[in-house]
Amino acid sequence: MRVELPAGQWAELREELTHGQTKRLQRALFRASENPAEAAPEIDTEFVAVYVAAWSLRGVGDVPPDLDARLPVIDSLPEPIVSAIALAAAKVWKGRADPNASTGSSESGPPAAA
Repeated sequence: MRVELPAGQWAELREELTHGQTKRLQRALFRASENPAEAAPEIDTEFVAVYVAAWSLRGVGDVPPDLDARLPVIDSLPEPIVSAIALAAAKVWKGRADPNASTGSSESGPPAAA
């Protein structure tokens, strides 16, 4: 999913996260729920760090491949850019399939032949 930003800038978001990226974001969300005043400001940074696959931003090179190396780059971006990307990433997160949701299929075996 592409997020269009001001002045022709953009960010490309992943449709799916890896298990490690998911755990990282879940930990950040848990910390924010436990202590919102302290951890909530980090949520936007974490959403951007795990969801951005590529970007074209003024004055910024390619997305660093290492998640931890992305953090100082994200911290150097203008707040409106980070907020816009994080909001779009949060929408992708909320819209993802719930692995615990019922699929309506039977777990007792393959469907019976008609």
